[in-house]
Amino acid sequence: MRCHFYKNRAACLLILLFCLGFSTPEPLTIGAAAYHDGFLEAEAEEQHLEVHFIDVEQGDSIYIKFPNGKTMLVDAGDRNAGKKVVQYLKKQGVTVIDQVVSTHPDIDHIGGFLEVFTKMHVTSLLDSGKTHTTNTYAEYLKLIAVQQIPFKVAEKGQKLQLDPDVEVKVLHVDREAEENNPASIVLKVSYGEIDILLTSDTDEKNEKKLIKRYDLRSEILKVAHHGSATSNSQAFVDAVNPEAAVFSYDQANDYGHPVNKVVARLYHLGTALYSTAESGDIVVSIDTEGYEIKADPYDPGFAPGPKQE
Repeated sequence: MRCHFYKNRAACLLILLFCLGFSTPEPLTIGAAAYHDGFLEAEAEEQHLEVHFIDVEQGDSIYIKFPNGKTMLVDAGDRNAGKKVVQYLKKQGVTVIDQVVSTHPDIDHIGGFLEVFTKMHVTSLLDSGKTHTTNTYAEYLKLIAVQQIPFKVAEKGQKLQLDPDVEVKVLHVDREAEENNPASIVLKVSYGEIDILLTSDTDEKNEKKLIKRYDLRSEILKVAHHGSATSNSQAFVDAVNPEAAVFSYDQANDYGHPVNKVVARLYHLGTALYSTAESGDIVVSIDTEGYEIKADPYDPGFAPGPKQE
């Protein structure tokens, strides 16, 4: 009965939020850029797209600053990570978050929002629409209502209007999924020719769908589900063909993340590997001609060899 109680309460709150704020954003137009191997310093800071992979240990949190100054936060780690995320944003001079994206209701993605929603002003929230049965999820919905945060549910194919030169597209979301991870919002962020694929905790079944529907090629990949074996198939990794991949996980996690075969798939593809567990916060700075990753890649110690199936 306890789980049913939380599920019903969460569903009621979610329905209320739909009534208060559901709508579909209009598309935006992507700008032009050209990639080259070296990174050229931009003449002015506002020409950069910055993507910050915040070290929240076993979880995800990604802060994006657009060239026009708008801000976006994708997930916020677990409850313990909330203070770190708020401190990090304030250190970056953030007082307003223009767009929050809550990819799915697992605690290691939404828990930190309890602190963020209390301490920061949020202009808009995009949610997967997937309900959950936890206290954390119920508190998350309650805070959205109390703080009167404008609330929308993601739709496949929609584009977020944040900067006319940057396209942010929802490639996948599934509020009807039986489990949380397959419900995850997958985003592709494109600044000219530079693409960043943010995969949240999507699984291999959804990866197959994404391969059929989209051109997934991206310079930078946020590795799905912290490097789990349930994601990051060889076919998916090949389709993305990233130059750099970022793993977000805790060195002492109990799940064995990232699994060796996932690391090996990317390593043997020639991808530069980065990890919040190894480097802490990782910042990617992108201009119209290239990008720079402000962290050192790590060597997993694998001998060169064939692709790992």
